[in-house]
Amino acid sequence: LFGYNSGTIKNIRLVDISIKGSNNIAGLAANNTGTIKSIYINGKIKGNDNVGGIVGSNFGTIESVDNKSKVTGHNYVGGIVGSKDMGMIKNSHNQGNIIGNENTGGVAGSNNDDKIENSFNTGNLKGKSNVGGVVGYNSGSIEKNYNTGKIEGGSNVGGVVGRNLGSIEKIYNNGKIHGIENNIGGVIGFNNGRMQNSFNTGEINGQNNVGGIIGFNKKIMKNSYNIGKVTGNKNIGGIFGAEVE
Repeated sequence: LFGYNSGTIKNIRLVDISIKGSNNIAGLAANNTGTIKSIYINGKIKGNDNVGGIVGSNFGTIESVDNKSKVTGHNYVGGIVGSKDMGMIKNSHNQGNIIGNENTGGVAGSNNDDKIENSFNTGNLKGKSNVGGVVGYNSGSIEKNYNTGKIEGGSNVGGVVGRNLGSIEKIYNNGKIHGIENNIGGVIGFNNGRMQNSFNTGEINGQNNVGGIIGFNKKIMKNSYNIGKVTGNKNIGGIFGAEVE
């Protein structure tokens, strides 16, 4: 609908859309540096890289949006945003099914240098590497988000975040998580950042480094718990699958 937005877009409802392209593909705006608010989209969206239900590449503010579209891509694929390098996502919901390869998330394929808060995913996800119910790859801040969708992937697969290098707080997962390779976690697949005040109630299944909270942990985790069933082949734990201090 929009190639580039630097202003304000709000109060739009799009139903039964069908969009197909290459890179920076989305239901509403390919690129956003402005404000997007109160949007609902339902349909099918397909592309290669930076593919999102609402925005392909985001540097602005996204608030109170709802995606129900099926979103398919290769790298940086998300229910709300494909790639988020700056800006804010808050009070938003994805309920569409998401399929990608690397960096696939229910809300955002990647979140870099800024914040996602009060948002959640109820759609099902499939990916290969860095697959998360909320964010595939995170180096920013994630707070008060959750996932209830089924998440399937290869390596670095988490109920909320696939690979974390940032800060995560007050999040939870109760979706079923299945990984066919390494680093599978109820909340985070691979953690090299900070996480606290989070929990998992979903069932977790993987091969190696499978944990109820974190599959493979290298940094900080505090005040978190798991009550979900955890099964796997090697390095299995109720909290961590494997940890390097």
